[in-house]
Amino acid sequence: RRINKKFSEILSAHIEKCEPEEKKDPGSNIKSVAPLALVMLGMFAVLCEIPTSLPYFAFLAALLQFELSFPILLGVLVLYNFLFTLPLYLMYILYLKCKKKVDRLYHFLNDRLFRYGTILLPVLAAIIGVGLILHAGYTLYFC
Repeated sequence: RRINKKFSEILSAHIEKCEPEEKKDPGSNIKSVAPLALVMLGMFAVLCEIPTSLPYFAFLAALLQFELSFPILLGVLVLYNFLFTLPLYLMYILYLKCKKKVDRLYHFLNDRLFRYGTILLPVLAAIIGVGLILHAGYTLYFC
């Protein structure tokens, strides 16, 4: 409870600090970033996105095996990308239709996460870790 209370205090102080003030000049807080820092940030972002793009690369490799004509290949790629992004569109439309219910669910889950997350998340991580260790040991010794 002490950790949750302390975390809530820090979070609320951060939110208050980040809220814009009417007295501030909007252009006064703009800072410049060095080109090297931007390049490094871009490289880090690309590295972080590679695991999520591996299924797409696998699909492209499988698609190239069929030697399709360019219009058919383009059509299959458009269809794949549409099907890949369709759940995001549906979630957004659902959010627009049921905004109050989704916001209420979000606040409920957010409250539970801040209340029980400091206990449940480490326990869940430990359970997953022990399970993976047991699975690895079983695979090494019995398979």
